[in-house]
Amino acid sequence: MELTIEQALQQGVAAHNAGNLPEAERLYRAILQSQPSHPDANHNLGVLAVSVNKAETALPLFKTALEANPKVEQFLLSYIDALIKEKQFKNAKQVLEHGKKQGVTGDKLNVLEAQLASINETENVSRVSPSQKQLSSLLEHYQNGRFGDAEKLAISITHEFPKHQFAWKVLGATLKQTGRVSESLVASQKSVQLAPQDAAAHNNLGNSLKEEGRLDEAEASYTQAIALKPDYAEAHSNLGVTLQELGRLEEAILHFDLVNSRNATAQSLECLYVNKNYFEFDKRIHSMSALDNLNIRVAAVSAFAAHQMKKKDPYQFCTNPLDFIVIRNLAEYDSHSNNLVDEIIRESDEYQLIWESRTTKYGFQGPRDVFENPSKTISHLESIVQQAVDAYYDRFKSESNIFIKSWPRKHKLMGWYNRLLKNGYHTAHIHPGGWLSGVIYLKTIALSNNDEGAIEFGLHGYDLPITDEDYPRELHRPKRGDIILFPSSLFHRTIPFTTDSERCAIAFDLTPV
Repeated sequence: MELTIEQALQQGVAAHNAGNLPEAERLYRAILQSQPSHPDANHNLGVLAVSVNKAETALPLFKTALEANPKVEQFLLSYIDALIKEKQFKNAKQVLEHGKKQGVTGDKLNVLEAQLASINETENVSRVSPSQKQLSSLLEHYQNGRFGDAEKLAISITHEFPKHQFAWKVLGATLKQTGRVSESLVASQKSVQLAPQDAAAHNNLGNSLKEEGRLDEAEASYTQAIALKPDYAEAHSNLGVTLQELGRLEEAILHFDLVNSRNATAQSLECLYVNKNYFEFDKRIHSMSALDNLNIRVAAVSAFAAHQMKKKDPYQFCTNPLDFIVIRNLAEYDSHSNNLVDEIIRESDEYQLIWESRTTKYGFQGPRDVFENPSKTISHLESIVQQAVDAYYDRFKSESNIFIKSWPRKHKLMGWYNRLLKNGYHTAHIHPGGWLSGVIYLKTIALSNNDEGAIEFGLHGYDLPITDEDYPRELHRPKRGDIILFPSSLFHRTIPFTTDSERCAIAFDLTPV
């Protein structure tokens, strides 16, 4: 039976992950014979070429993938990395700048930018600087989430070459990623001292200062980053968040409005709502519903505001999100589900988790996507999740809202471990990068007469002011093996628990590609 393009891609990825490179290459090339510009097939074939030290062969493949979908961060990162490997530094800088104009931002891109900036410094001072091989290895460790290896190498380089700014910059980013904000602050300050004209270094320092609650100093760092680079979207966004936390809402809106991103658009709306500028809030919501009706964060804010103001929600993404919560259990899909959960828990112990992320308190969260290069056990879990997702869509496919009508036909799953300890909880949040979100419960809190450890869904989040406490919400006390699916625009939180126990889960998003 002839394979579809999607089936061939799935089999190619499976072969690639299993190390069967000839079969993966055969399947990727078969796709390109039918669709020469297929972005995933081009990109994956390029990754395969790089893995066997053929970066030159990978360049046209990465270029085609990026041209087909210029906003996919990984396509951009792979292309720039291959250009660096081929010492095409000028082209790499041009591609990076073009990507940023397309709205691609993030720590990994910042690290690549810093590496390119450091190359000019190291070309003529090789005897007092780390080798390009060391810098490439450091970058590769960081980008692939091998933060332990990245930290060790960064420390080694900073000891041997204490005036080399790039290593300090990566060390600061790595320490922040692993939850050691105070330590990252020292490295970030050193990075700024060594390269005071590096806008990204000032932005990174601002991030560490903000995490430490030193908002006035963070504001100064972001302001300096913008002074050095006036179109620095990420710094404008970070400064907006800082000003928002300082209560200077009108100033925050000015910076959010300079950022061309869905997240910043929603953050401007939140400031308007908190500032009780309901006229401008309504005006922007109605305008957005016509221009972009797929903004997950706007959908969440609009649903809450509509309830509080007793109005019809003008942003029709998913106006009654609590009606779209579905609860299943792994036992429905696997008769040996207890063994499956035990094996997943065992494997989770091998992951490097980060203490207290932005929404996780008294607990750990994994920085890596568990479905990327999965083990056999996780691959089986992924297939179960996909079955549950397919059943979810079949259940609601006749609904008329945008959430269902615009269901992403091409999508992928991204998942991460969460582990809460005594007094642990998650603050109310949404998943703005997802479409459908979910949780798989591996360890749960023993049932008691209270709701400790339960998950609560509701319309309220982001500390938006409440005028009507009687807003819709729903509580579920999870059991081992439960799979809960819900729209990514629905706020949810974990009730803190006081027992000396552990709550372990895999959270995941279905994201459009």
